Parts: sequence; C-alpha cells; structure tokens
Amino acid sequence: MKFSFSFGVATTGMALVVLLSSLNSAAAAINADEALTALTAAKTLWKTSGVNNYQYIQQQLCECLPDQTRPILVRVNPNGDIWGQFADLDGDVTPAVVEKDMVGDIGNMVLVPDSIQLYSFEELFAKIETAINGNYFSLDVTYDAKYGFPTSLNIDQDEQIIDEEFIFTATSFKIILDDVVDPDPSDVSKTPQDYLSAAMALWESQEIVNYDYQYALDCFCEPKFFARKTVSVRKNQITQVQFVEDDQLELPEEVPQEVIKDILDVNGLFDKIQDAINDEDAIVTIEYDAKYGYPTSILIDYKPEVADDEFRAKLSSLVLVEVNKIDYYTTIQATLDTQKSVWASNNLMTYEFEYKKECRCLEEIRRPKVISVVDNEIESAVYSDDVGGEVSENIISLCPTIDELFNTIQDAIDGESDEIEVTYNTPYGYPESIYIDPSTGAADDETSLTIGPLTASGSGGRIPGNGTDENSDSPTAAPTSASTMHAGHSSFTLGLWMAATLFGIYAM
Repeated sequence: MKFSFSFGVATTGMALVVLLSSLNSAAAAINADEALTALTAAKTLWKTSGVNNYQYIQQQLCECLPDQTRPILVRVNPNGDIWGQFADLDGDVTPAVVEKDMVGDIGNMVLVPDSIQLYSFEELFAKIETAINGNYFSLDVTYDAKYGFPTSLNIDQDEQIIDEEFIFTATSFKIILDDVVDPDPSDVSKTPQDYLSAAMALWESQEIVNYDYQYALDCFCEPKFFARKTVSVRKNQITQVQFVEDDQLELPEEVPQEVIKDILDVNGLFDKIQDAINDEDAIVTIEYDAKYGYPTSILIDYKPEVADDEFRAKLSSLVLVEVNKIDYYTTIQATLDTQKSVWASNNLMTYEFEYKKECRCLEEIRRPKVISVVDNEIESAVYSDDVGGEVSENIISLCPTIDELFNTIQDAIDGESDEIEVTYNTPYGYPESIYIDPSTGAADDETSLTIGPLTASGSGGRIPGNGTDENSDSPTAAPTSASTMHAGHSSFTLGLWMAATLFGIYAM
C-alpha cells in the first residue's frame, strides 16, 4: 500500500509537507501505523479545536454526472446535521444553506439533490481510516495545519480497477457563530469563556492581519483618551492611530504617545478579555461581531464594589486592508538586492552547506544533503540523513549554489508569486530559508527550502546562523536578518516544530 500524508496550510489550498510524504514507488515502505499516527494527530487537532458549527466548499473529481463534480457549499451544525448548496454561481455564495434532500432552484440558490453525498469532517476521517485498515492500494491525504481536518484526499482502492478513485478537496473553511457571538443572558449553558473561545476561533480562522477599525473609550477622562480614533493594523502590529474628526472636541493634531500605548489590536483585546474572565472578581460583558468575531463592545468591571474602575470600549467600522502588491514586491526586491550585496562583499566562492527541499517531487530530491561548492560550481553532494550515500549526477544537476538560490528568489519576484517568504543569514546575507507559493489557489505547487549551516573554505569553521552566540569577523553585516512577506492576502503557517511535536507525541 502506498501512503502520502502531510499537514499544510489548507485555507488557500496550500500543502506544506511537515511530517511524512512519499510520492513514488518507495511509498510502499511506509507502515500503515505511520498513516494512522498522522490521522490520529489530525483528528486530535480537530477535536481540541472545539469547532462543531462550520461550513466549507467540497468538490469531488470522478467519472460521474456533472452535478457531482460541482463545488458545493457544505454547512454542518452542532447536531451533526448537514446542508448544502451548489457554489459555482456568479457572485458571492448565498450565506443561507438548504437541506440536502431538497431539489430545485430558489431565487439565486441552486439546491443540492439528495443523490449527492455531503461529508462532515468526521465522515472524511472515517473514510481515511477505512482506507488504511482496508489496505487500499494508495492513499494521499493533506491535513489542515491549524484545525487538522482533511483538505485533500486521493484514495485508490484497487490498482486494477479504472476510475474508482475517490478524489476530494475541502476549501474555504469557515467557523459559524450564529448563536454564539450574540450572547443570550437567559442561556446559562454558555459561559463568557465559551463566547470568547468561539469568537477567537472565528477571528483566527479568517487569518486577518491587515485591517483598520474605529476605537473609542467610555471613561471619566480627558477627550484625547475617549475621542474616537481610527487604528491601522498591519501584520498584527498597530502602525498608525489618528483622531476621527470631531468639531465638538478640542484635540491635538496627533494622538499622543501616552494614549497610543494603551490602545490594543484585536488580539490584544482578546487577551484583555481572557485576563478579565480569569479574574474571579471581574464581571465581563462582551458583544462580538457575527462576521469576523472581533469584540464590538467591551465592559469589564474589575471590582463591582469600587466605583469608576470599569474598562469600557467600543470597536466599529472594521475594514480589511489588502497589501499593495507593488509595495510588496518592491520591498522583497530591495531586501534581496541588499542581501545579495552582503553575500558578494564576503567573496565566498568555495564552501559547503546543508540543503533540504520540500516539494511534491521525488524522494531523492527531498532528502537532506550536504552540497560542496568550489569556485561557484557544485563539485559534489552527499545525503546527510541516516541512509547517507552520494547524490547522483542527475539529482546534483537540480541542486543550487547560493547564487542560484538568489536567482530562485528573483524568479519568484519576477513571476509575482502569491507568497514569498525568505529568512537571510546575519551577517553573511545568504538565504537560510525560502518558501515560495506561485499561486495560493493551486494545490501542491509550493516549494520550501532550508539552507545551512554553511562552512566556508578558510573560515576556520561554520559560519554562524541567525540566533547563534558566535561572533563574526566579517567586515560587512547584513542590515536585516529576515524578510517575510505575503502578496495580496494573509496566510497562516504552522511552525514545523509544532507539527513535528504532534507527530512525536502520537508516535510514542
């Protein structure tokens, strides 16, 4: 049986391999226990997320009737009920969904006939487990790195049978908070923690990092503190605060620093609410936005017996902001040019470095290597994993020098890849990690490269990487150590260590 399984950032269709992947005949060597381990880790992620009210778009590829291959908006509620409607309509998908056994058209909604199977994530998990236990011919699965649900499945039960494969994708996942973000005081079954957790899950699921909103305090304080302000957040950092024009108040032209330092972004406000919930003396009353989950009204009475110690704030008019692509590529290009100059100034032409590539490609390409470069040409390469051995000439031809890695980044900029993330070495300027996703709308086209440590001929040892305590004698130091950028949207990437830790836990 062949297995391929990975954890990836799936909300945009990406697949970042961080556990195990085998895409050729060598996959037969992977034990079913390892596939079950990955499945167990994914199911645990999903279970611990606490999500039970959600929607996503499912699409199946098969030799079947056309309606079965159309994208379908699937909605699952806390009772496990499933609804669905066809999603390949012009314009936005209507938020309302209908029961799957209803047939026909209503206005702008095209309903799903009962003959089409709709899947909850629990049913997809069960389908994967059946394939593993049934010793099916092949199984290729990608799991969402944050929530663990399957984002793509390719199950082939029998190699000898044509067109019986189950090929399935789950995209556009969204948590639904219809009955959670609007607290009902009469519903004693839900606590402030329940509402906060659900709102935070909704906010985080949409990966919002660039936004503007209006913020106002209700307090016995000077106008500069309670006046309404527009707050700009970029990459989860407050970058600008401006007063909203108000003829009734005398305000300075700029918001004073003493005011700005106490203003929080949405994540900071979530933390403030959590701290208040943890305080047994505090009374917490919060309202949340139904679409995005951020708090719109906050009242925290820290000590009810003490007057005027409350924290009252209102958020409104939150607007998502797209990163300007021109600025995005200009910034990446400027950083690349600077780091290339730093690398060139050190005149390192003979060196060796560790290199690992993650991609949907042959295992021989993905295996970690040590590459030796002499006079800017690759002289040899050996595998650095437990198996070891020399790298064949045809694989060496696919390996890069440091200069060629700079070219890879340049090609991604010239091609306007949707995502380019690069971390550069300080103080030598070579790239230590590269992540490129040409199109976030396409699956399995991403490339992830890890470079270093690097040993230069005559340097007396390894060149220190970022975060080391070693000192450099280099006369040229890089002005920046990292550049991480996203074009036109935000994305969430689970760190490799987290997924590896999960795998380690369930492998014990």
